[in-house]
Amino acid sequence: MEFIELHIPILILIIISSVVILSSYIRIPYQIALLIVGLIVGFLDILPPINLSPELIFNILLPVIIFEGSIKMPIRHLMDRIKSILLIAFGGTTLEFTLFAIMFSIATGIDWQYSLLLGVAICATDPASILSMFKGLGIERRLSILIEGESIIDDGIAIVAFQVIIALILTGTFSVSDLILRFLRITVGGAILGFIIGYLFSHLFRKIRNHFVELITTTILVYGVTLLAHYLGQSGIIAVLTAGLVVSNYGFPSRELRSSRETIITFWEFAAFIVTSLIFLLIGLEIPRIGLINLLPLGAIAFLFTIIARFFMIHTVASIPSLWKDTIPLKHRHILFWGGLRGVVALALMLSIPATFHIKSQFIGIAFIVVFCSLITQGITINPLANLLNLTKIPKHKEEYKQYLAHIGMINEALRELERLYREGSIIKGDYMTLKREYQKELRDVEKNVDILQNQYPSFKEEKLLELKEQLIKKEKETIQEELREGRISRSAFNNLNYILNKRLEDIELSKAHNNLRSSNGEVENEKKENGEKSPDNIFIRIIKKLKLFNKKTTNKNK
Repeated sequence: MEFIELHIPILILIIISSVVILSSYIRIPYQIALLIVGLIVGFLDILPPINLSPELIFNILLPVIIFEGSIKMPIRHLMDRIKSILLIAFGGTTLEFTLFAIMFSIATGIDWQYSLLLGVAICATDPASILSMFKGLGIERRLSILIEGESIIDDGIAIVAFQVIIALILTGTFSVSDLILRFLRITVGGAILGFIIGYLFSHLFRKIRNHFVELITTTILVYGVTLLAHYLGQSGIIAVLTAGLVVSNYGFPSRELRSSRETIITFWEFAAFIVTSLIFLLIGLEIPRIGLINLLPLGAIAFLFTIIARFFMIHTVASIPSLWKDTIPLKHRHILFWGGLRGVVALALMLSIPATFHIKSQFIGIAFIVVFCSLITQGITINPLANLLNLTKIPKHKEEYKQYLAHIGMINEALRELERLYREGSIIKGDYMTLKREYQKELRDVEKNVDILQNQYPSFKEEKLLELKEQLIKKEKETIQEELREGRISRSAFNNLNYILNKRLEDIELSKAHNNLRSSNGEVENEKKENGEKSPDNIFIRIIKKLKLFNKKTTNKNK
């Protein structure tokens, strides 16, 4: 292999690492920095043209991004809001890119099928950067799960729909009915295949105790299921997405296997970072060859229509979950709308358009403008918006409670490690007993502080207790479902037990509603006292005080 071929990957990695380090100092998203540097490198002609085939993008690069997102997603949290997530990801996304295609086709005169192709690509959200900015700001877990869950499924749907539209355009038989039928067939087939392969690999991971073998096995899983789905005519992307969710949540059930899962997540985060950086850099390299100036009006129109389409979609579709008691508050809808950044998936799909398509260069330029504007406007302003909506403010007692829980977890992990060292004979009994007593005393002190805190905020204590009860009941439901599948209980027994558990969940929901009302009426006063604010009297107390003062004045006057 020639030296010029060998030095290009090294040069790309040097550029990526340098840009990411620089972007952390000047405090801008590294994706924006990579786009800008890619532009500069393209104008200076430092790197030769780098063309990625559609097969390379769909079978090698995009599976990395999809698997990295799915392997990190706790399915228990996902299932808590699965109806709302599926509604927004399927129904909402379809409405969004259809509305975009209609507006863009009418405004620009571009054929409907090509406008739909562009809409599917640039309506794919990329909120991973948003979630990374939210870390440590106290964004509610329910909101972050909704954003992340929508993104994972939305990206998979966009990629599959894009592939189907490309195939139909190439055959010259494009129709909405063909699009829907083919999309459903390969999506359902891919999900079933991914579930089966993920389930089999989950049992395999429970037997592996070597981190290097685990990493190799996940690599085989990702690309093996992609190739198998392609061979069977199903969606490899959906298969990877489903397999990742199954393996992440069922392949590492015990505490001993938790470190294995963390190692795998770290590895795939690194792989996804490299793929994302590479795509952003390559898009930047492509722009000087396209002529961006002429595409600015089209890009601006496309960005405006993505904003309008998402606004309409979120504020229309997000009202439906209230039907099944999963209400999405207006503040959360604002974040869902403005947090719908466009990113790596849109750019990767643009690069994958076959060279025979006359609109490829034009669409790459439009996607570049949309993603750049999205990162600049939405990416930089999302945190101020969250602050403005008071979504990042954590009550002091809740912050203290989280800190105490982390402290307790830290001590328990240290005690488990101490036990392991003693069992292995790595420390003598005297040192073991001394350290154990010290950690146990520290644990008692922290638990005492938790008790004091909860006694100060009784409704908060009740809230945490209800959450724990709900979690345990859901675990009981999973257990009886497993018992039914294994044939250890009858369908009648399952129905009776399931009825009892559902009744308990309903009681918990009622208790939560009552506790929230009591909390809003009572603990607001405590929070104000924490912050040194003077609590205003209740209206009835103020009336009574005024009556007493009036009576006192009247009495004095009569005297």
